[in-house]
Amino acid sequence: MAAAIDLLVRQGYDATSVDDLADAAGISRSTFFRKFGSKEDIVFADHDRILARVQDLLARTTADPLRAVVDAALLVFGHHVGNWRTSLARYELLHQVPAFVIVNLS
Repeated sequence: MAAAIDLLVRQGYDATSVDDLADAAGISRSTFFRKFGSKEDIVFADHDRILARVQDLLARTTADPLRAVVDAALLVFGHHVGNWRTSLARYELLHQVPAFVIVNLS
């Protein structure tokens, strides 16, 4: 995913084909569509996984709600710090493709 996002930033979203993204990810075109669904979906592919982890964390927490929110924020922050290059590239794409801001908010 990181290589594909980097490619989108370098070449530009509109100039990058699904075949280019599949090559960058080291997978076939059909595997790309099975794994990501669309060119747009690869940009935020990890968001559902992180959201599921946050929901799981919040569901397991029964004691201090404030502590649960802090732990959830640290989980998300830790993900972005641990994947800072991809997070930075995704941020760059948000500036290149205004429609992604709407997708990211939904």
